[in-house]
Amino acid sequence: MNILAIGAGGFMGAFIARELAELGHRVTVMDFKPVPADAENSSVRRLQGDVTKVENVRSAMEESRPEVVISLAGLLTSLCAKEPYKATQVNIMGVATVLEQARLIGARRVINASSAGVCSPDRVDTREDCHISPKVSMYGATKFIGEVLGREFRRNYNLEVVNLRYSLVYGAGEVATPGNAMRLKKIESAASGKDVLIDDARETDRVHLVHVSDAAHATVLATIAPGALKPVYNISGVPADFLSFGEIVDILRRINPKTGRVTFTGQGTPIRYGMYLSDLAREDLSYIPRYTAESGLRENVRRLSDVL
Repeated sequence: MNILAIGAGGFMGAFIARELAELGHRVTVMDFKPVPADAENSSVRRLQGDVTKVENVRSAMEESRPEVVISLAGLLTSLCAKEPYKATQVNIMGVATVLEQARLIGARRVINASSAGVCSPDRVDTREDCHISPKVSMYGATKFIGEVLGREFRRNYNLEVVNLRYSLVYGAGEVATPGNAMRLKKIESAASGKDVLIDDARETDRVHLVHVSDAAHATVLATIAPGALKPVYNISGVPADFLSFGEIVDILRRINPKTGRVTFTGQGTPIRYGMYLSDLAREDLSYIPRYTAESGLRENVRRLSDVL
C-alpha cells in the first residue's frame, strides 16, 4: 500500500515510517526539515515540504499517490499559546490542506494526529464523545477544529478521517517544542545524577503516559486496518501509567538510586489531566500498549547512560 506521512520527521514519525516499511508498505515522508544526507539508503522515500504551502502538499500527494495519508504536522501547547496565528496556519489550515489534497488525489483514509488536549482544561470526562470546554486551550482548540474538519470531509466527500487523541507521548527521540513532552524530558535528565528545576508544574500534577513506540504502533494499526473505523480514538498507555510527576520521579529513583533532585515550583492552575482509556482502540484496532511507564523510562535511562 502507498502511504504518505506528512510531518513525520519529528518525535513519533520515525517509528511510524519504520514500522510501516518493515510491514512491506511503500512509505513516503514529507517534512519541513531538510532531507537527510543518507535518505537514499533508506527504504522510506523522503521529501521536503511545508504543510502550510498547498503546492508542497499537492506535489507530495501527486508523487506518492497514497491510499492512506498520515497527518502529523503540528505545533504543541506552548507554541500555540504564544503564536496563535501560526498555530492556526499549521494546526488548522495545514490539516485542511492535507484533507483537501487527499480528497482530490483519491485517498481513501486520512489518519489525523489529534490530542488528549481537546478535553482540557478540566479533563474529567475524557471519553471520545466528551463535551469540549469553552475554556479549551489554544492547542486543544486547534486539534478539535481538526477533528471537526475530519467530520465534515467524512460527511461531504466520504473520505474516512480517523482522529487519534494521543495522551502524553514519551520515549527516545528529540522534542522540538515546549510542552509536557519536553517537561518530561527535563525530569528524565535527572537520572544522569544532576538536579533539575521544574518551574512550570507541580509535583502532584498528573499525566497519562504513552510510550512513543506504542503511540506509533496504534497509528500503524489505524493506517492498515481493513474495515471501517470510527472518527475518534483515545491512544494512551496502560491505566497504571496515569501518574503524577512526583510518581514519575519515584520510578526514576527505583531505576537509578543516584537520580538527582527534582524540584517543582509551578504556580497557577494545577494541570488536571484525566485518565485516557483506550478501550475503543483495543476493540477496533487490537491496540494493546507494550510498554509500562517503568519499562519505558528504564529504556530511556539506559539510552541516557550510553550517551554520557
